[in-house]
Amino acid sequence: EDIEEKFIKSSGRGGQKINKTSSAVFLKHKISQLSVKCGESRSQSLNRFLALRRLIDLIEAAMIGSDDKELEKMNKIKKQKQRRKAKTKKKLLIRE
Repeated sequence: EDIEEKFIKSSGRGGQKINKTSSAVFLKHKISQLSVKCGESRSQSLNRFLALRRLIDLIEAAMIGSDDKELEKMNKIKKQKQRRKAKTKKKLLIRE
């Protein structure tokens, strides 16, 4: 397999639970030496999925030879959409 996968302890909030469980994922593409760490979610499977998606994006960007600026723009737009979605959910919960 071309991808090395490790489950590591996540950082951030969560207290004792986060200190005990290895929910973060570290992926490394052996051929290109690109690596990604994802610990955004409490769920190991979701972190694994997100990390794999990010690694694929990085590998594609490296193969295409696209500028880092394009990748940054894409990531910025994704983050904006996530923030907007979270705000909308919050507003809907407040109304109910």
